[in-house]
Amino acid sequence: MFALMSSPTIMMSTQQRFKKFGKETRERRKSELDKIGDAFKSIAEDEKKRAKKLFEEHKAFFTTEESTSTTTSTTPAKIDFYEQ
Repeated sequence: MFALMSSPTIMMSTQQRFKKFGKETRERRKSELDKIGDAFKSIAEDEKKRAKKLFEEHKAFFTTEESTSTTTSTTPAKIDFYEQ
């Protein structure tokens, strides 16, 4: 009977030690995770800026392409394949 009553306390103390270990590990790693999170945020910001710049370049290219093609609408010379 004594063995049954003492085993839950051992298990409970093991769980408490795991909780304590988890808290300590989380506190130690928090600064590292914050640094990693900041690095990801800066990468995301750079990618947003790059995508916006690329979009603007494409937009400028296609708007100038459309304006030049509409102003110079010349009829192409006809090619006669059945020359005599």
